[in-house]
Amino acid sequence: MSTESNGSRPPAPKQISQIPNVSAFSQEEGPRKDLMLINLSLREINPVSCGQHHCNPGHRFGPTIRFYYLLHYVVSGYGYFHVGTHRYTLRPGNLFIIGPEQVALYEASEENPWYYQWIGFTSEMDLSGILMKDVYDLPECGYLFKLMTDAGDFGFGKEYYLCAKIYEMLALLVRYNTPNGEKHGYIEIAKNFIATNYNDPRLSISQIAEILNLNRSYFSVLFRQVTGESPQAYLTNYRLIKAAEMLAMKVLKVNEVGRACGYSDPYHFSKAFKNKFSVAPSHYAGHEHEIIAKK
Repeated sequence: MSTESNGSRPPAPKQISQIPNVSAFSQEEGPRKDLMLINLSLREINPVSCGQHHCNPGHRFGPTIRFYYLLHYVVSGYGYFHVGTHRYTLRPGNLFIIGPEQVALYEASEENPWYYQWIGFTSEMDLSGILMKDVYDLPECGYLFKLMTDAGDFGFGKEYYLCAKIYEMLALLVRYNTPNGEKHGYIEIAKNFIATNYNDPRLSISQIAEILNLNRSYFSVLFRQVTGESPQAYLTNYRLIKAAEMLAMKVLKVNEVGRACGYSDPYHFSKAFKNKFSVAPSHYAGHEHEIIAKK
C-alpha cells in the first residue's frame, strides 16, 4: 500500500439500522457477483451486502455515500481509494474501509485493474476503536472474504454465517491494532474467568496462570501493572462485592451466600466480609446503601 496520507479517519457517525438489501451498479461493469441477502435487522452485526468484482480497467465507483460499513479486500491487481483528503494506492492484501455516511470514491488501475471482494454490514456497536484506519495491509483476512463470498452454498441462514466471519475479521483487526496489547488481553481473559468461576472455592491464581500458560509470578506482576492490584486482591474483592449484592437481594442465607461466592468456610467469609464492609454479613441486608456510601 502506498498513500499520500497515513492519517486515521475520525469515528464514523452512528449508523442507520434499517438498510434495504439492494446493490448499486455503475456503468462499464466487469464480471461481478453479488450474494443476495435478507436484511435481518440484527443489532450488533447485520450483513446487508456481500460480493466480488473483477473490475474493468479504470472502473470507478463514486463519489458516493452509504449508510453502513463497507469493507473491501483486494485479491489481485491495483486500484485507488479516495476518502476525505486522502488518496491511497492499493495492492493485493489491502483492506479498505468505508464508514457509514462517509464520502468515498474508488477506482481500478488502467494497467492492472483490481479484483476485490467486499462485505457490508450495519452495527449498533461502537466500532471506532476497531475500524481505526482507512486502509490496512492485512492479507490474513483474505481467507475470510473467500469464505464470505462463497456463503451462497448455505442457502437460508447464510446471514448468521456471515456474522461469524465478520466477528473473526474484527478479531484480526483488534490484534493488528494492538500489537503490544497482549498483556491487556491476558488480563481481560483472567478477569472474565474470575467473573464466571468466582463461586468455585478451588479457584486459585495459580490455576488462572496455568490456564493462560503463564508463570504465576509473571502473571501477578502483569496483573498489577494493568489493574493496579494483585490478582488475589481482585479475586477477593470480586467475591465480596458479589456477596454483598446477593445479601441485598435477601434470597439466600448468609452461609449460602458465602458458598455461592467461593467461601467454603463460613468464619473465613464473615471475617473477609467484615474487613471490607466494616459490618458482619448477617447485618448487611437493609443497610447496604448506607454502608456502601461509607466505603
